Amino acid sequence: MDNLRHLLSDGKRPKIRGHDAIHLVLLVDSLLDDYTRSWTAGFAQAFDRFREEVLLAKKAWKVEGRPSEFWLRYGQLTQAAVSNADAILRRHQFFTKKMYDYLQPQLKDPTRIFGALETELIYYRDKKVCQVCAIDGKGHDVSWADHEIHHVEEHSKGGLTTLENGALVHKHCHPKGAKATAEFAEKWKKTRATN
Repeated sequence: MDNLRHLLSDGKRPKIRGHDAIHLVLLVDSLLDDYTRSWTAGFAQAFDRFREEVLLAKKAWKVEGRPSEFWLRYGQLTQAAVSNADAILRRHQFFTKKMYDYLQPQLKDPTRIFGALETELIYYRDKKVCQVCAIDGKGHDVSWADHEIHHVEEHSKGGLTTLENGALVHKHCHPKGAKATAEFAEKWKKTRATN
């Protein structure tokens, strides 16, 4: 719920109604689990676009008697008389499909952890030297018991679990947080380009 509050915190829309809140919470939860954060920048605009389509559909139905997809598959299903489990499920499926169409989220690499083969290849490729230490000019060896493989481009931002995106680091040197990860990635790429 905190993530949703942050995404829609610009104060540029009326209070969110209960049925919209349910769909938003479920949508954000699925996006956070399976997709990079690329969708967050356009989330408020996508929701506004969806709400506008629903309102236009409601007007078209009431004024012209012309039902549209948004009215038939969402708007009329928000009415109290049709708030059963089946209606809620159909409404949520429609909402989710439209929001995904608007946001075009990028799937995360489903492989989160480097496998044994990739880990060993990176360990030898990096000559058993911590890449954080190497960038800082120290070049300390890493024992097998103290090694970790770091995603140079963050996994949460679309970084793949590939040999090219892995770097050997000491457990205690593993970059933490967006700023440290971004700084390491920039330095590491420059080092790789010159070698």
